[in-house]
Amino acid sequence: MSGGWWNGAVKVGRRPMVSALFAVALFAAMLAAVDSVGPGTEPAAAAGAGQVFVPVTPCRVVDTRAGSPVAAGATRTFQVAGSGLSAQGGAAGGCDVPDAAVAVEVSVTTPAPSGSGFLRAWPADVAPPNAAFINFSTGRGTTNTGAIGLSAAGGTADLSVAAVGAATHVIVDVQGYFVPSSPSGSVFVPVTPCRVVDTRAGSPVAAGATRTFQV
Repeated sequence: MSGGWWNGAVKVGRRPMVSALFAVALFAAMLAAVDSVGPGTEPAAAAGAGQVFVPVTPCRVVDTRAGSPVAAGATRTFQVAGSGLSAQGGAAGGCDVPDAAVAVEVSVTTPAPSGSGFLRAWPADVAPPNAAFINFSTGRGTTNTGAIGLSAAGGTADLSVAAVGAATHVIVDVQGYFVPSSPSGSVFVPVTPCRVVDTRAGSPVAAGATRTFQV
């Protein structure tokens, strides 16, 4: 398929009638199959599974450069929902994340770490995971984007991060949040992580330049 749901055609030339009928039947079956997954069909997640994603204008909730870095082996807990985030380097008025949010889509950056290591990030009311959210190396700023759950306990302790291996400052920018239901939201349908852009196949993005990609 290219440029739409179906861009093919059935060509019937000087062939036996049975072949033409078979081709038409096959074409109709393919159209029916395509239509069954078209835009008018509700995604499976909308039937009750998963959460509703509500995008926000990218907004900073944490920037430890306003204070001290996360020490190696230490855990820090931050507020994400609500307002009053300036003490942790975030927007004073908050980032429009409601208390009802169960998770957020964030970009986490480790700017110029003092050594190599990794960062864990998780809801503040549960045990830390074994998995790393971002790996970093000495002096090199690194960013990773993904969804992270928030504490269900309420209050201002929403998100915990831990630095392993070396100390690093941490920046957290929110792009949206997930809630159980919202009339203004869109249903989020997860997929297996899949690469859509790798400029190493061609040329890098030049300083000051803008590139547009298909997703």
